[in-house]
Amino acid sequence: MAAAVKLSNAPFRSVEHALEAAYRGESLSVCMMSSDPRHGAIRSTVTVSPYDQTAQSVFVLGLMRRSLPEQMRDVLDAYYTVPQGITLEGRKECSTRLLSWRLWEQMGQIPDRWYLCDVMRGWNRHGQREHDDAWWAEHLRATRRTLRNWRTGWSEHSGMIPILDALLDGAHGRLLDVYREEGLCE
Repeated sequence: MAAAVKLSNAPFRSVEHALEAAYRGESLSVCMMSSDPRHGAIRSTVTVSPYDQTAQSVFVLGLMRRSLPEQMRDVLDAYYTVPQGITLEGRKECSTRLLSWRLWEQMGQIPDRWYLCDVMRGWNRHGQREHDDAWWAEHLRATRRTLRNWRTGWSEHSGMIPILDALLDGAHGRLLDVYREEGLCE
């Protein structure tokens, strides 16, 4: 006997998919494209209008902002924001700096805060580090092993990347129930 296949009306496969679409939709400009070939515009084959995408992004992000504490919101902003335009670039950088400050305090103010901020830029989506570890080692007069320990952790101390990954996973877990309740995720 064949098992029944459950079809879902949820628009997203997962919390990650919902957030990725919401942050991507937030970076889109809402404008009507001309169908006149003289203007060189190409008609979109997407069935959802840019207005609907923007409204869905606002809804998904609004639920996220109401459901999570500030540190988890900053993690998601730093990780998912698509830096298109000065406002979104500023928000991504601000979230990155605030979060690096909190993690610097949480890690006992041992690592260099600006190094942590640079590592975060490389950790998140759509980001890139400004300097590599060789530059930081020379700048901070530290060994590459020390930098690796700040990044990945040592003995009983957690490094920055495991802490960020745990915060990201925690945020996804807390949002899963909220998004399921609203019918956004399967």
